Parts: sequence; C-alpha cells; structure tokens
Amino acid sequence: VYGGASYHSGALMTASDAALNIDLLDIHALLQLPPPRWLIQDVLPEGDYSVLWGPSEQGKSFVALDWAACLALGRPWEEHPCLQGPVVYIAAEGGRGIQKRVRALMAKYAVNDIPGLYFLVKPLYVREEGVIEAFLDELADQDIWPGLIIIDTLSRSFGGGEENASADMGEFIDTVTRMAAG
Repeated sequence: VYGGASYHSGALMTASDAALNIDLLDIHALLQLPPPRWLIQDVLPEGDYSVLWGPSEQGKSFVALDWAACLALGRPWEEHPCLQGPVVYIAAEGGRGIQKRVRALMAKYAVNDIPGLYFLVKPLYVREEGVIEAFLDELADQDIWPGLIIIDTLSRSFGGGEENASADMGEFIDTVTRMAAG
C-alpha cells in the first residue's frame, strides 16, 4: 500500500465520490497527466496499491521484506533505483519470526540498523470498523509518514468475510485505498 501521491490509479470510486469527483478527460488531458512516480523504478508505483501474488511458500515475503529494506535504506533493488523513505511492514503471519529474516537482510546489506523500517508483528484487520483510522492515528502520533506500507499476508489481515467474495474483497481494497491516501 502506498501513500503520498495525489493521483491514485488504483483508487476505487464510491457512489459519494462519483457525485463529487467526476473528471472526464479527453485524450489531450489524459496525455498531460504526470507520469507515474516509482518507489522502485518500473516495479512499485508510488501513491497506489499493488499485490505481490504467487503460490504459497515461494518467497513472496522475502521479496516484500527486501523491497522494504531497500526503500528504507535508499538502495537500489535488483538494479532498480528506489525512493528512500519510511516503510511499515505488517507481519501478520509469523509475527516475531520475522526477526531471522531481518537479520539475514541486515547481513546481506552489511548494516547494523535499518532506520525508517518499522514493524507491526500482529495482524491488522483492516476491514474492521475504526482499525485503519486507529492505525493511521498511531503513525501520526509517532511522526511516521511511510512511503510504503506492506501487509503480509492478505489472508491474515482480511478479518471476517470471504476473500473470494467480490463484495468482501471490494471492501478490503477500498479500505486499503483509504490507508494509501493517508
């Protein structure tokens, strides 16, 4: 999940938004929109949400954690330039077991610290009433303004409902979009 940009190509338009915010663009206006900014060049856009998807046990969490470290450190990821900025990693599955992975990443990058990388080591049930607001308030209280928030895993942060039900998934995406907007 990403925040900070005013243009959200991944944002959902709700009925109330539609009444207030319909800006039809002709081809000339469309072509004048600014190009996307990248957190990780050509990999991870800024101001949007993305999904890192694949079969179980294939290393998605390692990739996401590597992205987080590169962004927090301001180092390229696999030769892709990164914007440096704070990252919040929600380790909803495995919790404190992520310590071993973080130590391995610190060894990989030969660092003793990764300033700007923060962890929540329990699920954040984003679909529950008031959870996102409380989370964003806590970030503001700690003066943390992340450029990237990683939710790992979707299934552990989904809360009640059915991931394969379009209404429930739509609610999840809408909530994540609100989180990205800050």
